[in-house]
Amino acid sequence: MSKLTKHDPDSYLLQLRTKSKINNWLCQEEDYLSEYLLRECMEKAEEGAKAKADQIKVMAETLELIPDDVLRQTYYDNVANDWPAFKKSYKLKKREDAAKIQGLDKLKKNERADFFDFGFIEKDGAYWSMDGRGKTRICNFTIEMLYFVISSEEPKYVCQITNMFGEKHITAITTDNFTSVGTFRKSVGRFGNFIFDGTDLHLNKIKTKLFHGVKKAIEPSYMGWNLQGKFYTWANGLHYNGQFFKADKYGMVQLKIPISSMDDFKKLPPMSQILMNDEIFVITFVNDFIEEQGEDAIEGYITANAAYLLNFYYLPFASSLKLFAEDDSEDTFQFERMFRYNPEGITFNQWAALFYDVYGDNGIIGICFYIMALFRDIVFKENNSYTPMLGGFGPRQSGKSTWARSLCYMFGEPLPDGMNLESGSTTTAAARYMASYSNALVWLNEYKNSLSDSVRGMIKGISDGNGKITGRKTSGNQVKVSSPRSCAILTGQDLPTKDPAIYSRNAACEFDGKKRKHERFNELIRLESERKMTTVTTELLAHRQLIQTHYGKLSRDQKTALRESYLQKDMRVDDRLLVNIVSLTAPIGILKEAGKIELPFSWEKLEEVIEDKLTRQLAIQATADDVEAYFTVLMSMCGTPNFKYGEHYDIKKTSSGSVKLFLRTGAYHNSYERACNSGSGTPMSLGSIRAYLEKHYSFLEKKSGIRFKNLNNPTSAHLFDYELLQAAGIEFSMTESINEMPFEL
Repeated sequence: MSKLTKHDPDSYLLQLRTKSKINNWLCQEEDYLSEYLLRECMEKAEEGAKAKADQIKVMAETLELIPDDVLRQTYYDNVANDWPAFKKSYKLKKREDAAKIQGLDKLKKNERADFFDFGFIEKDGAYWSMDGRGKTRICNFTIEMLYFVISSEEPKYVCQITNMFGEKHITAITTDNFTSVGTFRKSVGRFGNFIFDGTDLHLNKIKTKLFHGVKKAIEPSYMGWNLQGKFYTWANGLHYNGQFFKADKYGMVQLKIPISSMDDFKKLPPMSQILMNDEIFVITFVNDFIEEQGEDAIEGYITANAAYLLNFYYLPFASSLKLFAEDDSEDTFQFERMFRYNPEGITFNQWAALFYDVYGDNGIIGICFYIMALFRDIVFKENNSYTPMLGGFGPRQSGKSTWARSLCYMFGEPLPDGMNLESGSTTTAAARYMASYSNALVWLNEYKNSLSDSVRGMIKGISDGNGKITGRKTSGNQVKVSSPRSCAILTGQDLPTKDPAIYSRNAACEFDGKKRKHERFNELIRLESERKMTTVTTELLAHRQLIQTHYGKLSRDQKTALRESYLQKDMRVDDRLLVNIVSLTAPIGILKEAGKIELPFSWEKLEEVIEDKLTRQLAIQATADDVEAYFTVLMSMCGTPNFKYGEHYDIKKTSSGSVKLFLRTGAYHNSYERACNSGSGTPMSLGSIRAYLEKHYSFLEKKSGIRFKNLNNPTSAHLFDYELLQAAGIEFSMTESINEMPFEL
């Protein structure tokens, strides 16, 4: 048992000057030597002859630190018995009489204790060793260990180094950089006048003392929901059990986990840190601690809710010290710092009313999707590893980006324009971006049907949780899988109809640029700029257990009821679209029925909006094949008097190099009907054709005043992205090649 309350490691060792406590401490050291250090030395010794010699030296020098000759010999015998090579290569040195060490008699009591316990002393802001020649300075600074950070990527010690001139720095030194003098010197030397003159033995002596009792902290791997710790990670702290715990200046957060019973107390792992009766203890052996403190006393604190297990978490992005930035201009954790919680905000009911007033029907879908995203892991599991995406599509300046940005404000400060899919961002970067957040929202912007197959494949994998496999920077064959942990918003000008698998995975909202209620819109923008939205997220997170308990059954019941309802309306809805719907309606329905939230719209209105968007989505999916068949008929008509280039259709190049197709659908419609009747299939009416064409992914606009090459007067036409049509295998004959075509638009 090690008691840390109100004592640093130096003063703590001064407490161990009774025979019983010294024996207890020595027992702890025996575990270190006979188990940990011996195992480590023997493993490293297998790397070769030099490594073997080095590890024998490490073990020998450590044994020589033990002040008691009998105990030293006992340790030696134990090690020699388990490690024959060590026994053969090393014999204990004859112990020099302490009286012969110069200056030992002049040391203070605590300094002498440090020397005999650890083989060095701290004096005048530096570490010193002593031998027959007197004091020798090991380094010109001291180290205060703050935390040991457990990380899957790079374990590290966060510490404060102070040189003998009073200069201080907070830094993080990895466990790798603590293993040898060379790497350690580089780690501290980058701060200037911090010089280490010691050997590997000196460094090991210092670590033996400083590493004991250091608080262990876990570094969360991603922002948002952490299932193992059952907390939500923000850039400035953790939200746990309904409370927000702010990180300190080092980026550390301390969570107090109530110990509910004596049985739970007895199961605490070694080196657990507990807070009991406002005192902090590090428990080396639980049974010894119970014996010393008394089981009745401990149980009394547990009953009085005064006993807690302390868990520490390290948020490097929360630190104001920039421990890992290469220079002042670089912010290593730029994206993580944006995911910031503001405890002064608004409620869900306030936000939902405002969001609905501003965005109308699309606001209803957005609210439902946001609630689902907060519990994405639950929905994903119950849906057999699937969650839908949220789509926002429409022309420029139609409001889709503002809508998506508003939803992302629920998690702090969003990327101003999301992740731009057209800007050259790699699929690896996108996959890692999506894996960085759990139970949150990621925004993929500027979707186009002309995106590469690899990008569209990455988008399809989001709903199914499919990640990207990349190699680790190690000497082995280790790999890392970056899997999406959050729900995605996909926005762009094109409806993703080129790839039906993307479109069917979307809860699609279309935008037309209609004016909003300006006063309410301005109020929403003001609250977003003041970062008032994150309190809505933490308010809803408190109901996680409610969602976990009821989502599975309710979603299945809703799915069955919807299928029967749509069948009665002669609507053939596939299973995926039904899952998309219940993923949105079940979570919000659970919270509404439990009285946890109030909605600014009726449930009937929600069902009406969902059905309206579903009907449109089904229509668009159904017309895609019909439009392709229509274009196939037109290609067969090319070169005939009934479908002439420059009269019935035209192709023009814009100043930017893009190519557009112009169709006078009414001018050749009779010829199209005759072609169908002669064997190409059943013709569609002109009205149906125009409706279908305007829903196709290649459609741009209907425009009047268009001049065709072989027409005297301007006319109206439907405009299409010809390059998209070419990519789908649709091409019309022309009198010149596209490369030779002049810029006409």
